[in-house]
Amino acid sequence: MSYVARKYTLQPGQRFVVSIVGREVAVIEADRDFQIAVNDGEPEYIAPGLQLGTNEPFSNIVLLNPHDDPVSVHLGITDGTIKDNRASVSTVLPVRDPDDLSSFSGVVAAIQAQQAAILAMLQISNDQRAALADFSNATAAVLSGAITADFVSSAENVNGVIIRHLVVRGIDNGANVTIDGVALVTVGGKMGTVTVDSVQNIFVPAGKAISAVLGSGCNAHMFYEVL
Repeated sequence: MSYVARKYTLQPGQRFVVSIVGREVAVIEADRDFQIAVNDGEPEYIAPGLQLGTNEPFSNIVLLNPHDDPVSVHLGITDGTIKDNRASVSTVLPVRDPDDLSSFSGVVAAIQAQQAAILAMLQISNDQRAALADFSNATAAVLSGAITADFVSSAENVNGVIIRHLVVRGIDNGANVTIDGVALVTVGGKMGTVTVDSVQNIFVPAGKAISAVLGSGCNAHMFYEVL
């Protein structure tokens, strides 16, 4: 397979014949659209990024400039196939200074407002994923009986809490463990039936309380780390 790349400048109204054998011609660059034909074919408009191919080899390419100004063109010509992976657009794309975040201010503000919730969902920081280096940093707590109490109050949760393991056992009136009033684990609620549920490695953002609302005969065991 052969391939050549050639540049031409067509004067206004000029018709220029390129004697060359090939099967495909691609417009790599051009000042604007122009007309092209192969062999004795009718000329058609073509623009940068477009290609013209034929089933049978051609022996010449005819370039025509229908405009009142010169047109410079850069062509790729081959007897095989040309693949152009560039993105082509037919309009002006607005480009901002990458150091100017003004166009993203709304997005940035929304992310900042939800960063604690996003962190809680992703749980990707080293603190949240790492195993305990020292068990003296962790706390084990048990709440039982008919009680409403905090494992960790909002005031105590200054930098965030990792719930390493939480087991809740419920019967009759049921048991709930919540994060700022939003249910994390809910069990029980059926007379005479014991149900148990558990979660582990949950990051609780700073300022949020971890609380338990337990019915008679219920209990909750939590192993956690205050950051």
